[in-house]
Amino acid sequence: MSIKTTHPFVLLCRLGLLGLLGASCGGSCGESAKAPAPEAKQTAKQTAESITTAEPSPAAPAAPGAVETCSQCEERQCRNYRKLGIDLVGMCTQNPDTVFAKACVKVVECGRRTKCAFSHRGPEECYCGTATTMDCAKGIGIDGPCKAEMEAAAGNSNYEFITTNFGERSLALGSAVQLLECDHDFCPDACIKFK
Repeated sequence: MSIKTTHPFVLLCRLGLLGLLGASCGGSCGESAKAPAPEAKQTAKQTAESITTAEPSPAAPAAPGAVETCSQCEERQCRNYRKLGIDLVGMCTQNPDTVFAKACVKVVECGRRTKCAFSHRGPEECYCGTATTMDCAKGIGIDGPCKAEMEAAAGNSNYEFITTNFGERSLALGSAVQLLECDHDFCPDACIKFK
């Protein structure tokens, strides 16, 4: 069973609210159209609780005076994201598709360099910039510092495609966003300091 991090655009899509904002969900809301296996079915509340209450991996003892690098933190926190067996680092940086890996890494590097991925909005700000989530979902005022890199990683410059596939790990965009979300949640100090 694969559990994905749910981005606000995907939540708005699932709740049918993107249509109210004049935007489209693009069909699948960034997920496979397959129905889950009976043993994998959970209520939305159970799924949300399991994702939001998952604890990060325990920190390895740091040597006195040592400063943890971004790579070290990601090894601890993002190789087995929230103990779900999802290797966010490998999916992005070590993907066998070199075009995918390069596009993913460019988004991650931009999110760190500009620090947009570490705002209260997380990686969404890297694409949307000063546009609100609702305006961004409608394609209004999108001016994020990593917009070009994110469009390249999505293989598409259409805002509807990007916002509905923001967390889709089969795209370099989604892999980058999820790695940046891990950095945001568990490694902000290490990944801002060490680019």
